[in-house]
Amino acid sequence: MTTLIEKNVSELPVRSPKPIWKSLFISTRPMHWVKNIFVFLPVVFDYHLFSSEVFSSMVVFVAFSLAASMAYMINDVLDRPHDIHHPSKMDRPITRGDIPPRLAVISAVTLGLLSILVGFTIHLRVALVLVAYISLFVAYSVWLKRIIILDVATIGVGFVLRVVAGAYAVNYIVSDWILISTFFLASLIGFSKRRYEIMYDDEGIQFNRGYSPYFLDLLILFSAATVMGSYIFYVISRGTWQNGIPVLVSVLVVFYGILRYLLLIHRSEERLDHTQLILTDRPLVAAVLVWIVLLLTELYMFNPRITWPIEQ
Repeated sequence: MTTLIEKNVSELPVRSPKPIWKSLFISTRPMHWVKNIFVFLPVVFDYHLFSSEVFSSMVVFVAFSLAASMAYMINDVLDRPHDIHHPSKMDRPITRGDIPPRLAVISAVTLGLLSILVGFTIHLRVALVLVAYISLFVAYSVWLKRIIILDVATIGVGFVLRVVAGAYAVNYIVSDWILISTFFLASLIGFSKRRYEIMYDDEGIQFNRGYSPYFLDLLILFSAATVMGSYIFYVISRGTWQNGIPVLVSVLVVFYGILRYLLLIHRSEERLDHTQLILTDRPLVAAVLVWIVLLLTELYMFNPRITWPIEQ
């Protein structure tokens, strides 16, 4: 009998561990680096997307990708006792034990310091924004994520800091309405993720923090309406002389994109990772691309403030 059991056990497939460098790379969550495209907003609205100044924005994008990866790794280390029983988070390399906690912390600190150094190569103010971002999300991982509403507000501030750093990189004074739209768009995504965790990811801890599906639906609708309203106010603040057909049509595209997003997060059959859900929905991705094309067309073709070729 013992021999038979040993034979059956020996025939079970053995999962070969990933190389440590590969596990570290997965822990940085490269798919989430797409969130850092907000650093390009200032260079776009400053009419220098096709000038050499875009290089500074690219460097800031790299710096924030490093800083965000640090935040993810620190959060995974601190949440490991809880995430090890979570249906979707249990397979993360740090949670699964593929990376020793000590090595994960050392790697995270290295990424954080490197991000500040990269930001400093552009401007001291960019480096200071990165220090603020890192400090904010260390506080988030340790404390703020346990406070209802303030947890999502922290995420919104993180996205605003991305835009501010991008503005410092190109010495541009960004519109207040763009900052407001960015904050509430990030809040919309944050509250939607909380709802996703409760409904489809079996995340009972969100109930313990005070969230419920009904309350989150109210917060989501409020955030969505504010995003729409702030974008309309941005369009109005540009003045009629700057508002051609493309920017006016972009209002309809934003309206569709928000409604499409609300549809996605309320469809019970969707059980993907939230970021993957956004990136894999073709109508939503198409709406974002159309919005980008309309905005670039308005800013760089029909705007009387710009002449070609752009002066470097």
